[in-house]
Amino acid sequence: MTKALGITLMALLVSTGALAKQPAFVTKEATGQAAIIGKDLASATKQARDQALREAVQQVAGVLLQADTVVANSVLVSDTITANTEGYIRSYEVLEEEAKGDVVTVTVRAQVGTAKLDEDLQAVRGLVKKLGSKRLVIVLQEQTYDEVSKAVVESNHVAAAITESFKRDGWTILDPTYAAGQLNLAPGVAMGTPEAKKIADLSKADYVIYGTATFRNQDQGHLRVRNGGPQVVFPVTGVISLTMFATDSGSQLARSNAEIRPGTTKGQAMSYEHSAATLAKVRADEYLKPLRAKVVESLRDGAMNGNRLAVTVTGLDDFTAAKAFRGAINKAIKGVREVSTGNFGDGKAQFDVTFIGSTEDFATELSAARFKGRKVVVTGVTGNTVTASVATR
Repeated sequence: MTKALGITLMALLVSTGALAKQPAFVTKEATGQAAIIGKDLASATKQARDQALREAVQQVAGVLLQADTVVANSVLVSDTITANTEGYIRSYEVLEEEAKGDVVTVTVRAQVGTAKLDEDLQAVRGLVKKLGSKRLVIVLQEQTYDEVSKAVVESNHVAAAITESFKRDGWTILDPTYAAGQLNLAPGVAMGTPEAKKIADLSKADYVIYGTATFRNQDQGHLRVRNGGPQVVFPVTGVISLTMFATDSGSQLARSNAEIRPGTTKGQAMSYEHSAATLAKVRADEYLKPLRAKVVESLRDGAMNGNRLAVTVTGLDDFTAAKAFRGAINKAIKGVREVSTGNFGDGKAQFDVTFIGSTEDFATELSAARFKGRKVVVTGVTGNTVTASVATR
């Protein structure tokens, strides 16, 4: 069969093994706990029960994803289950309920439906696969200011926390050193879209996280420790401001801001450095969640409505040929939603393509094409960009 581009289709042989049939429902026992605040036992009991139900669903999800450790450990799974726990529970019974001190513990036996859960987890698998192919560069102006000595030193606590979090989801983290070195920004100076574009150009990243993080060391204090003497604490305050930039659309994707104050977490007794590192790590979800949510939303939208690809083609004789090539792409390659023409000159045309699928999928189809009897050769695939040339003959 020949398409408008003259693409010869190859038969794709997919070997499908017999899938083990999952039972419609799986019964699991799980336990949850919650603190009793203001003597509100009813509220604490409900929180403990809800936590137990989430744990039951998590157990079933773990079985469905037992061969996929990246997905099983992904916060996307946790977010999915948290958002729809009740939708997966067919029925449950409370086996035990106990209030001891200021904590209530609830144990449940729940019937968890596998069909809807597996469907949602398949969607998460797809998202994690997409995330795993995405490249992120992190460029922060991060510093610590000592209120007593008035000294200012560079730090890397927030960048380390972001790197650790995104690596768990399979992202490729690019080294920002050379990019940051060419920006020549003073510490504490907020970056904007022009700087983000420059970072993207230098690093070839799909996403850029940039911004500022400033920690301030406060006066040392003493904390009376039970069954021990006074312990020195090193309180730290800080402000984190982050922006995420999507290079495919060339625009700001999301922003987040977080304030860190003393006493918001444990483990502040070793040094100021340790206090700042601990706070940056334990609060990472707070300042990364808005960014993560927008990335997932963007990827889901791309899966449904198509991703934007920048395609550059050389070897076209004239503008008429460029227009014909655009029309051929639109008709010939399955998954193409829309093609618009950008600049054209010296036989080189730029196209903005909306495509349902990965950049690699598009490049594979394009590389099998012939335009007016001439072979199309894909010469580069990077992130959301494809470069190709039309052979002379």
